[in-house]
Amino acid sequence: MELKLRRHLTIDRPGASGQRHLSAASGLVAVGSKLYVVGDDELGLAIFPIEGGAPGEMVRLLPGRLPRDPDLRKAVKPDFEVLLRLPDGEDGRRSVLLAIGSGSTDKRRRAAMIGLDPDGGVGAVRLLDMALLFQAIAGAVDEVNVEGAVVRGSQLLLFNRGNTSRPDNTVLAVELDRALQGGVVDILSATSLRLPSVEEVPLCVTDACALADGSIVLSAVAEDTADAYRDGRLAGSALCILDEELNLVRIDGLSPLAKIEGIHAWRSERAIEVLAVSDADDPTTAGCLFEGAISV
Repeated sequence: MELKLRRHLTIDRPGASGQRHLSAASGLVAVGSKLYVVGDDELGLAIFPIEGGAPGEMVRLLPGRLPRDPDLRKAVKPDFEVLLRLPDGEDGRRSVLLAIGSGSTDKRRRAAMIGLDPDGGVGAVRLLDMALLFQAIAGAVDEVNVEGAVVRGSQLLLFNRGNTSRPDNTVLAVELDRALQGGVVDILSATSLRLPSVEEVPLCVTDACALADGSIVLSAVAEDTADAYRDGRLAGSALCILDEELNLVRIDGLSPLAKIEGIHAWRSERAIEVLAVSDADDPTTAGCLFEGAISV
């Protein structure tokens, strides 16, 4: 699939890196006329207009500050890798986003429930301790690194990313309400998902988005790294489609090469439309928003 650059992720004030842009974009949700993006090395949520290239606004989710030095910041960042929209309340008017850390270190086991007001601005933010959720996940996978999630009925499906030493991704199902309550969580199912390799580097999941028909769109990158902490050479990226039973039914390579870490997807009459954000792996370089479509 050909990616078309839509904009760079510039923001109206310096973020944790000291730059006026979001570099490590890692989760994306579109609601109404706005795009919401989390970065894995930021303490906030960036809000962009869905049209045009005006700078986004960074809204704080977590207190404190992060070091500007990339290595020091990497050690203490919350590593928000997941952003999804929770189901609307009974009145159909409540919009709540959920940002979740990757869980790959103790500092990355937090989440934030983010209420949106009618104009799309951020209202109440509630922080969640997800230690017990990640404790359960750690008992089901070799190495914890959650990068995507979708809601399916009463369940939350979490996508744990593999790497070159552990190429299998894992889809874990838990009860959504129990996960949000922060209590003991049972893993209801754990499904292994092996994706093809590019230049002998396995494609591993970086985000997930559910479609109305029950299928799931995944982004995946072939990054030459053997663990959940270090970055590596990027060999390729792809979009994948799973059916309702989590079977891989289609995979499309992406061009140009970009480390896609967040996606928002929906079906139009003849295609699956996709918005995607990238991680530049360099705090001095802005991440990008791309658009594309898969013919169906």
